[in-house]
Amino acid sequence: MPAQRLLTRARRYLDNPHKDGGGALRALGMREHQSLELFAIPPGKRTLVKTLVAADNACEALRNASALAMDVEWRAPTRKGGRPGRVAVVQLASAEHTYVFHLPAIGGCPKTLENLLSDAGRTIIGVNIKGDITRVKSDYKFDVGGT
Repeated sequence: MPAQRLLTRARRYLDNPHKDGGGALRALGMREHQSLELFAIPPGKRTLVKTLVAADNACEALRNASALAMDVEWRAPTRKGGRPGRVAVVQLASAEHTYVFHLPAIGGCPKTLENLLSDAGRTIIGVNIKGDITRVKSDYKFDVGGT
C-alpha cells in the first residue's frame, strides 16, 4: 500500500493526525503497519468517565476485550525544568467503544481500572505505548500487563 494512502487511512485512528500520523508510520514501520487490523469507532460510541460508578461500568464493559488501544495525557510542566503532572486522562478503546477516564474527577485511578490494565492476558496497544505505560507505572504504582 502506498505510504500516502496508508497515512490517509491512519488519520482515522489517531487523536492528532497532523502531529501523530508520520510518527505512527515511523514507529510501526511499513511491514508491521500493513499486518495490523485497524478499526474505527463509530460516532457516538465514546463516553467520558468522570465518576467512580461510571468507571466501574466502563471497566466491566471492557473486561472481555482481548486487546485495548490506550493513550494517556498529563499536564506539561509549567516552567522550564519543572516536573510534569500526574497522568490525568486515560483513553481506552475496544473495537466497539472508546472510554475517556478523567482521573482527577474520579479521585485518582480506580481499582477496577488498575485491574483491567494490569491483566497480563490482555494486549495493550498504542503509539509510544511504552512511554504511556512508564508514566502510568510511575504515577499510580502498578504494572500494565499484556503489552
